[in-house]
Amino acid sequence: MFAGKLVLEFSFDEHYSITDKTGEGIVIEFTKNGRLVHENTVGAVTNAPPYDFHMLNLRNYVPLSKYAHQELVLGHTHFKPTGEGSGLLGMPGDMTPTSRFVRAAILANFAAPLETSKQAIKMAFHILNTVDIPHGVISDHKHEDLADYTSWAVAKDLTNNALYFRTYEDLTIRVVYLDNIKTERKLKIKMASPTDGFKDVTDDMVPTETHTEL
Repeated sequence: MFAGKLVLEFSFDEHYSITDKTGEGIVIEFTKNGRLVHENTVGAVTNAPPYDFHMLNLRNYVPLSKYAHQELVLGHTHFKPTGEGSGLLGMPGDMTPTSRFVRAAILANFAAPLETSKQAIKMAFHILNTVDIPHGVISDHKHEDLADYTSWAVAKDLTNNALYFRTYEDLTIRVVYLDNIKTERKLKIKMASPTDGFKDVTDDMVPTETHTEL
C-alpha cells in the first residue's frame, strides 16, 4: 500500500519514439491538448519537456561545431583554444532532460559516418554514455531512496532486427537477434551476468620484452 501511494505522488511524461528501417522517425506525445505527432528530424527524444520545446531550444546552441575555434585576438595577445574540442564549448553538461537532449542530438549528428552495423552500435553506446546518470547524483529531499539513475541503456539495429542492451550493474553489451526467436510465448532474460561485468585478466599479462642472460 505504501509503495502504491508513493508512486501516485509522481507524474511521468511519456513520449514514444518510432523509427523505421529507412531511419525516418516520429515522436508521439500525449498532452493536455491531446495526441501530438512530431517528425523526429534530429534523431533524439526525451520524456520532458515536449519535443517542440527541444527543437526551439537547439537554437541556443547554433555556435556549436565539431571543428576547433580559431584563436581569439585581444590587442596584441593571441588566445589559442585549450586542447581539442573547443568547437563544443557551451554544450550543456548537466543532467536535466533538456541538456541531455542537446548532448545526444549534437553528438549523434556530429559523429562520423560508419560502414557497419556493429560500428554504429558501438557509437550509439558511446553517445549514450554521455547522458548516463550515475546513481546518487540526482536525488529528492523527500525520497532520497528513489534517486533517479540510468538503470539500463538500449540500442536497436533496425537492419538486422537486433536489440542491444546493457544494465547499470553490468556494462557488458548483450544482444538479442529477434529474427531468431521462434516462439510466440512471453520470454524473459537475466539482466546481469554472474561475473557482474568484471573479467580478471591478471594472468593474461606478459612481459613486454624478453631478456637473455649470457
